[in-house]
Amino acid sequence: MSRETIWQVRRADQAAVESIRRELGVSRITAQVLVARGAINSAIARQRYQLSEESLHSPWLLPDIKAAVKRIAEAIARQELITVYGDYDVDGQTATALLVTVLRRLQARVRYYIPSRFDEGYGLNAQAVTEIAQSGSTLLITVDCGTTAVSETALAHSLGLDCIVTDHHEPAGELAQSVALVNPKLAHSTYPWPHLAGVGVAYKLATALVEHMNKPVHSADLLDLVALGTVADVVPLLDENRRLVAAGLEKINAAPIPGIAALAAASQLSPGSIESSHLAFQMAPRLNAGGRIAHATAGVDMLLAVSMSEALPIAAKLDAENRTRQAIEEQILEEAKALADAQADAPLHLVAGENWHPGVIGIVASRLVELYGRPTFVLSCADGVATASGRSIQGFHITQVLEKHAALLERFGGHAMAAGFTVQVDRIEELRQALVAEAAATFSDGVPPAVVDIDAVVDLTELDTKVMAELNRLGPFGYGNPAPVLCCYGIKPLHIKTVGKDNGVLRLTLPVARSQITAVGFRLGHLAAELSGPQDLAFTLTLNDWRGKQQLELRLRHIKRSEASTSREVHQAAPEVAATHDEAAVSGAKPVRCAVGDVTCCYNPTYQYHGKEYIESLLQRNIHPLVWEGSGLTHQGMQIPASTGYSGKQPPVDPAQNSPAPGVGMQGNPWALVLTAAPVGEMWRAVTQRLRQMSRPHEVHVLYPLDEREAAIAQVDADWPDRPVLVQVFIELRDRNKNKHSISPEIIAQQLGLTLAGANRALAVFAELGLVDPEKGWTLLPQPAQKLDLHQSVSYNRYMAKRLADTQTLSIKEPQALFAKILRLWR
Repeated sequence: MSRETIWQVRRADQAAVESIRRELGVSRITAQVLVARGAINSAIARQRYQLSEESLHSPWLLPDIKAAVKRIAEAIARQELITVYGDYDVDGQTATALLVTVLRRLQARVRYYIPSRFDEGYGLNAQAVTEIAQSGSTLLITVDCGTTAVSETALAHSLGLDCIVTDHHEPAGELAQSVALVNPKLAHSTYPWPHLAGVGVAYKLATALVEHMNKPVHSADLLDLVALGTVADVVPLLDENRRLVAAGLEKINAAPIPGIAALAAASQLSPGSIESSHLAFQMAPRLNAGGRIAHATAGVDMLLAVSMSEALPIAAKLDAENRTRQAIEEQILEEAKALADAQADAPLHLVAGENWHPGVIGIVASRLVELYGRPTFVLSCADGVATASGRSIQGFHITQVLEKHAALLERFGGHAMAAGFTVQVDRIEELRQALVAEAAATFSDGVPPAVVDIDAVVDLTELDTKVMAELNRLGPFGYGNPAPVLCCYGIKPLHIKTVGKDNGVLRLTLPVARSQITAVGFRLGHLAAELSGPQDLAFTLTLNDWRGKQQLELRLRHIKRSEASTSREVHQAAPEVAATHDEAAVSGAKPVRCAVGDVTCCYNPTYQYHGKEYIESLLQRNIHPLVWEGSGLTHQGMQIPASTGYSGKQPPVDPAQNSPAPGVGMQGNPWALVLTAAPVGEMWRAVTQRLRQMSRPHEVHVLYPLDEREAAIAQVDADWPDRPVLVQVFIELRDRNKNKHSISPEIIAQQLGLTLAGANRALAVFAELGLVDPEKGWTLLPQPAQKLDLHQSVSYNRYMAKRLADTQTLSIKEPQALFAKILRLWR
């Protein structure tokens, strides 16, 4: 069961691309990437391109933050002993170091506690709580853990130990017993950004505490810790996380704390050129090595060091432990690969070994998934019990699968893509058979292909350092905000060679006009012998700094033989319903042709490649296409060639009015509704009023992938602001009132990336609730003492009903269901 790789090229409305290119003064490529990632207008594009502090949210919006700050301030005033309890991973270590540092600056009596990965495991445990109480501590503050530590916090309470829990993990079931539970993911939280890392939550608490105590103490100079922990914990680098990491990288490259500087030196990195990828792949693994090989306290001690002379020896020790970890990992990986090979084409791999180091089996599982492309569990057996770590692929929720077979397990936990469990050794084979059966049922048509998301198709002549600098402004890059992936077609390499260990690195020299450019692919060296003829390349841009000379370089993500001619031949055979292998790769979906009543319906998500030919095929059959592109109804966006006979004739739609032209859809004239974007938003509602005046279409064509929702969701958010967005609007109103800046729907729309209609709706809700006065320039009115319920606003309820309708449309996964919904317009 081999796993193929497909390319999915993101769609981008070319009118929006051109508008953003002009307004921001950027290249076509940068504008294309912005639109492809959901920047549907210039306001959103500018916000993402020009990163600013406006994306930082007030810490006072976090749940229980006031109670947490009050109790900590009391402990400092009374000189109580405070213990900060953190996890052993990078997020937990950086969060611990940050909070301990700020508390020390505020003259608190503070110590910290990090559990052992091997003896205590993740989270609070009863033995540690008892020890902390016996140490004389009266206040326990958790970072990066504790939300569901019900029995442990109850024990702490019984021992006279107050608990403040700060965490970012999903709450499930009963919550911890605490003075304050500060977690942006709690159900009642109104914090605008729920995806902070544990160190991000700790930083917000520290910021609020410093502000409350009004002391000449700063927490912003610890943003290098926030950046490292946030990147390492693989939370989305969007919204506030993106701003925090950007500020932290500035700090790391300018004046890092001694512990971070020492860690960079041990990673052979020089401040001034450190990027988020360096944090993820060079610095974080070294800091993690302490917790994987020995104990994570060494890492925290390094981060708390007050001088380089104190930090450097610890960094050297962590570097040595990381090399030990790498050697152990490679040894286990080789043994695990042999076992995986023996399982041949099983849809899931479960491999077990005696006394494999439990600190590295998760990394080995990730490597095996990368190599074989299927869910994988790696088990370490000792004394009749196996400890396992698993990693998955899209479409197989391993924690839910484990839950179905919980009777075979001692304990388990995790999320969709990663999980761990313990099991008796004598039950491993029974468990393996059960998990393989689950995977076989899930992947009955074969293991789903790996997908490479392409942001823009380019010509190599368009690439230069200016384009790269523009694209870098969309960073920092990481999970949720990956570096833009570009692709080019039909490139025949001038030179092909392999370098590095085991010749694992592919190095290509590519022709660019009268010059050349280098492309490098790590772990792609095995492809060198296959690269005859023109190739299609998917890549990111990077700079190669060799002996002080910087040159643009392509970092290959995937490479495949060009097959463009085959695609054209297949499409020309049946353009209205054809789907080539490459087209299916673009959409990740198969075409569908069916009839709903007397209407012919076609689903063929290939607009990116063959939209022009598709529309031309309709015109050649004398079918008038009315094209919905997400911003209106037109025929212009498909760039219909003059050869179709439309040149100089009456178009089927007046683009300015979104109105059908005379004769189209009237008196039985055949016409087709063609959707190249999801049918949602305020403009769609306006369009439907006009469509209802026409006869039923003879055909309906859907040319966008039903799972491509990012741009459509952005449009829904811009049109129908929900509770989190309304919170941002209120903060903007409050800040502008405080600073006596002008307020208008236009300004609110521009500042927050809303449509003008969306901004007006937000202000209408606040006006109905008596929070703003529209007659006096939308100034704030005194807030009522009781907490306001948004559902008291008639407008809010009406808007949320329309938002729900749009969201339900976006959740439709079957083409037939979408056809039926569209055709209900003509009931």
